[in-house]
Amino acid sequence: MRRIILVFLVLLSGLLVHLLTRPPKLDGPDILIVSIDGISNSCLLPDGKMSSSSLRDLAQRGAFFRNCTVESPRTLSTHATLWSGLSSHIHGVSGPENRMSSRIPLLAEQFLLRGYRTAAFLTSPWLDSTFGLDRGFEVYQNSYPLPNRRRQEPANTSPEEGQDRRGAEKTVESVIEWLGKLSAHERFFLGVHLCPGRNKPSENPDPAFWVSRLDQLLGAIIEALHANHRFLNTRIVVIGTSGRGLSPQNPAQVLERSCVPLLLAGFELAPNSVRDDAIGTLDLAPTLLSQFGFPHVLPGRNLLKKAKASSGVLGNISKGGTVLRLGRRGLLESLDNSPPQIYVLDLDRGLFHVPAEGESPSAEELLRIGNQRRQELAIFREEHYPGLDSTHPELGDRLRTLRSIGYLR
Repeated sequence: MRRIILVFLVLLSGLLVHLLTRPPKLDGPDILIVSIDGISNSCLLPDGKMSSSSLRDLAQRGAFFRNCTVESPRTLSTHATLWSGLSSHIHGVSGPENRMSSRIPLLAEQFLLRGYRTAAFLTSPWLDSTFGLDRGFEVYQNSYPLPNRRRQEPANTSPEEGQDRRGAEKTVESVIEWLGKLSAHERFFLGVHLCPGRNKPSENPDPAFWVSRLDQLLGAIIEALHANHRFLNTRIVVIGTSGRGLSPQNPAQVLERSCVPLLLAGFELAPNSVRDDAIGTLDLAPTLLSQFGFPHVLPGRNLLKKAKASSGVLGNISKGGTVLRLGRRGLLESLDNSPPQIYVLDLDRGLFHVPAEGESPSAEELLRIGNQRRQELAIFREEHYPGLDSTHPELGDRLRTLRSIGYLR
């Protein structure tokens, strides 16, 4: 009898250990965020129709937002906004001399605390962990990290063109391998950044070349989700994060390349729908947090709710300028563009043109709205993050060294 009781107690203790140590089974969907450098609506909609087959397929499961303003032409600044839900006017990560403050919670941290597996696979030195965007990710792997030593052999090519454009393929291969290791009960929060390679006009003047590479890379990730029986349970975000060659000398071009595609697939949105309301990268984080039931206080808005009148979408450009968007109107504030000129967006092609006289509000009115928006962001920063300092001069020194040896332009 005692032996039976002893065996029973051993089995019971083993069962308790198993129940207490096994990974928690999470209900709810997975989340995949794919950010893509160098893509804007002007190159994605050359004939008024989406030229990417992968994006068209995803749009069947959700909404295409074709009036989204990127935070900055800089990959670092825009991702700082994507992961934090804060404008660069608040988080302060606007250049290579800045690092994300540890006082600011990031998306991955919140999903990790909920029991999600978290990973990021990247293709840019501007997303190196040096800049503080790796918090919350169990795996943070970069195909083009910054070198560890100040002295390093010069690179033969830029990170965007290196090794016959193999960087993005390596990133996708790592994504597929990581997905294959997850067990069926594990939920994931996965960030993927693709920089498919520079489309040099002398070599590939047709934007279709770049889009075809995007389709190969993104298509491989989607196939991996299908192969692991996760596609239908995954909420997918695809967003452009920077246009190429932003130059204040051409205001219309700057506005065109700061207008990027945003796709939300698998969310509570009408399938195959198109949204034209003016939004920004600032709005993605509050949308995700609201969708997954996270409490948050952020200045952006939930894109799953009915659109309200925009109070103005701000983005930063090089040399201290600002992109201001209000509806289809765009205005570029820059020392090289004085007085400011208003442009109107052709939504079908992602192109900006000078409006006919009387077609839009005055530049003064738009500037007034922009100043009001700045004040709102300044008040938010002072209320929630007083005394926040993201300046790290040593980061700027390090990157200047890297440029001098040819690792970065």
